[in-house]
Parts: sequence; structure tokens; C-alpha cells
Amino acid sequence: MARRTHDVKVLSAERRDAALAIARHDRRLKPLLSGQHRAVLIEPNLHDPRRPQAEHVVIGMVDYRNGRSVVALVDPSAKKVVGVEQTLAHFQLSDAEKRTAESLAQKDKRVIRFLKKRKPNPLTRLYFPPAATGADPAHRHAIVFLRPNTSERRYAIVDLSDGDVIHVLTSLVH
Repeated sequence: MARRTHDVKVLSAERRDAALAIARHDRRLKPLLSGQHRAVLIEPNLHDPRRPQAEHVVIGMVDYRNGRSVVALVDPSAKKVVGVEQTLAHFQLSDAEKRTAESLAQKDKRVIRFLKKRKPNPLTRLYFPPAATGADPAHRHAIVFLRPNTSERRYAIVDLSDGDVIHVLTSLVH
């Protein structure tokens, strides 16, 4: 039995911007988009069995103020949002969020002291701080692994909602 394969279409910057502009004008999304937010995912809707030919765009947004994730389905041809859902899912960090977290980490005095003018060679991921740290669980966090060489490490915990480094750890073992 032969499997059908579909070419995955990559959205151009123009189509991404157009889909986001459509979302910004939707009355259901205006309250979310008026606060501190970021679109972290803008991709083609790869499979809609009801409309196999549709070229809808999925936009995943993070509301930093209220600690929630929202998904919008945009129909660029009709220039409208066809669906909005809040989700319990936590989207992976966008490239922009990674850059923000790394920039904040590299400006932190503890990190500057550790790096001693060496390159940080960062690796950045989404992070869920343990309750014992006192971090606000509704906030969005990143962990920046600082790796100036093969043997030294520090781990900067960044609160993306507040734009602040909240901890710099020498070990991930508590």
C-alpha cells in the first residue's frame, strides 16, 4: 500500500505577516493582543480533513500577563480568523524568545562574572521552575545553558514575562 506524501509548504514572511495582521483585527483576539503577548508559532495548517485544499494558517500565541496559550486558525483567502481556542499546552520557545532570554542572561552580573569575557555558547529551552523556587507558575520561563568550554556550566533561569533573570545556578541537581 503506497503512502501519499504531501509537500510541506513553508510560509513566506509576507504570508506570516498577513495572517498575523488578520488575527490582530479579530474581536476575540484583541484582548489578548492588547497586552504583553507574542506569536510564537505561525505555520500552515498541515491537515484539515474537512478542507483538504484549504491553506489556513495556525498561529500560536502566548499571553505573558495571564499565563495562557491561545491558538488561532486564520483563513488568509477570506481574511478572517475561523477559530480561536485557549489551550493548556505550553508552546516551545520561539527564536525571538530564545534570543531575548540569552540577551537577558548575558547582561546579568552573575553571568558576566562567570563568563569572564568568554563566549557563552548558549543553549536555551522552555523551563518550568519547581514550586520551591517561588517563581510565578503563570509566568513563562526559559533556561539558558551557558557553556563557555567543555567543562564549565552555569544555568540562567529567565522569567520572560517580567524580562528578568531570576536565578543563576551552578548545578541542575538540587
